Amino acid sequence: VTGMSFIGDVGLIPLVVNNQQLQTLCLAECNITDLSLDKIAKFLGPVLTCLDLSWCEEITDSGLSAVVSACLHLQQLSLRQCLSTAHTLVRLGENCQQLRSLMMSGVEGMSDGVLISLVENLALLEQLDVSWNLDLTDLSISRVLICCPRLRDARLAGLKRITSKPFLPIISDLARWRRCQSLLKLKEKERRVFLDEGEEHLSSDEEFEDLYIPHRSSSYAPCMHSLDLEYSDKVNDDHLAEIVAVCHGTLQIRDYYGEYIQPTWTGSMHFFM
Repeated sequence: VTGMSFIGDVGLIPLVVNNQQLQTLCLAECNITDLSLDKIAKFLGPVLTCLDLSWCEEITDSGLSAVVSACLHLQQLSLRQCLSTAHTLVRLGENCQQLRSLMMSGVEGMSDGVLISLVENLALLEQLDVSWNLDLTDLSISRVLICCPRLRDARLAGLKRITSKPFLPIISDLARWRRCQSLLKLKEKERRVFLDEGEEHLSSDEEFEDLYIPHRSSSYAPCMHSLDLEYSDKVNDDHLAEIVAVCHGTLQIRDYYGEYIQPTWTGSMHFFM
């Protein structure tokens, strides 16, 4: 019944009461209240696996609290633009640990602390949307990428306070790669000087001990395939381009304008070619 704003409690409650084996309910934009959520919790709690309550403007935290207390086998949940409290969102993570997909863009009550508490209990999560939750920072996004190793799709649009920092560890041993980049820049300068002077210069093996071919981390966001950073002002596109290059086609990133980031190497990569 998604998008049917004329569907309210009177229409939905008999459906729930008389079909107690329902596993999926898509109620986005429906005109239901907490009364319907109470019935969903009572009659469908043990069997419900998929629930979409996005843009249901008449429901409150009380109804959501009933749902997260009873529907312990949820695998997909969408709460876009729903009213909630930090307490209920934390209980969601504690009670619904089988979640694979969680959509929470513009959810009232979302903060770094709440998101961290959520994802620390959601190791099976594969899809997450926390777009337009303006209080979120690098701290919670980093925890998401650490705590959810199966995460494939992260939608982080409109997060005005995040930077590139949470995403750089996707490059394995980043510190070693930065040292290698510094060495490559230095050797490139030396090469140009010797070319200009018409001299030949061969570097010793010891000078190249820090050479390192970067690769994607196998433990930090290892399954991430899609990352949406539209309207996230402080993220550095050069860093994103470097990450995409290192991932060799296994990760797609949308930039501020919704365009896919193109892979670009920084430093003098011709030493490896």
